[in-house]
Amino acid sequence: MIMTPDAARYGRREHVSPIRMLEARGVRWRVGVETWQGRDGWSGRFVFEPTPPVPANRGMATQEGPVVFRSATLEELVALAYDVPESRLRAVLLSMA
Repeated sequence: MIMTPDAARYGRREHVSPIRMLEARGVRWRVGVETWQGRDGWSGRFVFEPTPPVPANRGMATQEGPVVFRSATLEELVALAYDVPESRLRAVLLSMA
């Protein structure tokens, strides 16, 4: 379990489950789904982390997407994230540039 900057700011505990690796912008990215539990179930978003870490001044810092998943269970939410095609994940990452 990790605490991301948003977790610290909003006081919630989050998990990041690894989904896959992909290449974009000449960098390998570790794609994960960050999840947290709220009153109405689970929420999640994609997190893209360059590997190995790249200096932030190159525009390759960890990227956190908007909340895109909601589910009653953690297992269902992670399964939804696994089903997203690699091409869609790459498009999401590139849209954050």
